[in-house]
Amino acid sequence: KNHDNDVTDESTLLEQANIPVRLVAGEQTNIKITTPEDLNLANVIMNSHSPVVRIGHGFDAHRFEKGRELILGGVKIDFGLGLAGHSDADVLTHALCDAILGACGLGDLGRHFPDNDNAFKDISSLILLKKVISLAAAEKFKLANADMTIVCQVPKIAPFVKEMRENIAKYSLTDMTCISIKATTTEHMGFTGRKEGMSCHAVVLLEQL
Repeated sequence: KNHDNDVTDESTLLEQANIPVRLVAGEQTNIKITTPEDLNLANVIMNSHSPVVRIGHGFDAHRFEKGRELILGGVKIDFGLGLAGHSDADVLTHALCDAILGACGLGDLGRHFPDNDNAFKDISSLILLKKVISLAAAEKFKLANADMTIVCQVPKIAPFVKEMRENIAKYSLTDMTCISIKATTTEHMGFTGRKEGMSCHAVVLLEQL
């Protein structure tokens, strides 16, 4: 017996007793408990549960057309031209819906609401968003965050962003602070730069219910 040395773990005790010690592969989170601080860390590790999340990306584009209303995020914009499409052609909401469906592994908007079905003729895309949120809920997911970028040369989007965010938050059953909407141009390049139409990208984060 040796009472002069401090023993901080079992392996040290065995070595001092001339008992062979063998190393085996372990887990990084399976820490050695020696001090009170080690015990606190172990409690944090045991009580931490990372949420199951999914990330989705959506993209949509529509050309301008005379005789139609321009609707983005459920907001009617007085522009003189609208976007061509079977529904209200809300390019912002369509991109968002595709991102949510993609994150759930449920395909795209056209799969669930085909453009040859008269039931969806001129329908508000906010209603489609509400249906998509229900589809996500059936897969046990909810929208945690959405970041969207509208790409267009015209019109100016900034004056309408707040109302768009309010609409999207309401129909997606989330807080407005979780909804980001931005707009940019392509510096007169491509079809948006030629003022032929507009497009939108959307990235979403879904959390498990």
